[in-house]
Amino acid sequence: MQTMAERISWVVQDSGLTKTAFSDRLNVSQAFISQLCSGVKTPSDRTIADICREFYVREDWLRTGQGQPYS
Repeated sequence: MQTMAERISWVVQDSGLTKTAFSDRLNVSQAFISQLCSGVKTPSDRTIADICREFYVREDWLRTGQGQPYS
């Protein structure tokens, strides 16, 4: 089972964007995205909602790994 950090990392890769471009879309720093991807930081509910809104990711999948990543 993947961790949320692994799922966030997958979303970054699947978006085709650099971590810098990905972070710009969410209005956060590239360092913060790197910390989320490595599991150093845990995303807030707002960050999770922003990822889901910007990249059309299902929140349930991002949080739990259940189901399909995209709606």
